[in-house]
Amino acid sequence: MDITNNPNKIAIIVAFTFLIAGIVEGIIGIDLPTTSITITTFFVSPLLALGLNLVPMTVANICQFSKSHNPKQIMSRYFI
Repeated sequence: MDITNNPNKIAIIVAFTFLIAGIVEGIIGIDLPTTSITITTFFVSPLLALGLNLVPMTVANICQFSKSHNPKQIMSRYFI
């Protein structure tokens, strides 16, 4: 099944994948990106699955970083 040329099907699959991965993470505790990449590879190539998961993971990490108590201290600890 080649769905790489149909962005609507890809969006539906990604939404379904994150729904299932969120349920699995909540019940079992397995990491969300690991689960979502694994499920997505059933429908698309592994490279595309990684690319589709890159944006949500990056946005989630930026949100967590911005809500921390002292972002400047974290920046100095890891980057400077």
